[in-house]
Amino acid sequence: MSNGKLVTAIAIASTLIAVTLGMNWAEAEGLVGADMSVRTVIVLAGLVLAWYGNEVPKAIVRSERARTAKRFSGWVFTLAGVGSAAGGVLLPIDMAVTAELVVVGGGLLLVLFYCLTTRQGPQATA
Repeated sequence: MSNGKLVTAIAIASTLIAVTLGMNWAEAEGLVGADMSVRTVIVLAGLVLAWYGNEVPKAIVRSERARTAKRFSGWVFTLAGVGSAAGGVLLPIDMAVTAELVVVGGGLLLVLFYCLTTRQGPQATA
């Protein structure tokens, strides 16, 4: 990982933590409703997942199989992130939390299943 990507990842993680702490403080002070802090974190986490999903296929790999898996993973994670963020905005809060877990967890399981089923078997040594 290059220094630029590392700095970007640290900045994104720091922003997520800062926004979460800020929203929790605002909720404790009565500035925002109880569901607003949860919705904000769901939307931000979904957008970050979508952004990282967009970055996954850009990594250079030599194997065609690895490139295909990265493209598939990138699509799944991008769509899961956008779906999670949309659910955080549009659904009632109890459904939004459940939908985020189902969409992101389902995407992760889908990528894992894809990688395991397209994996090359052991080489024959005839």
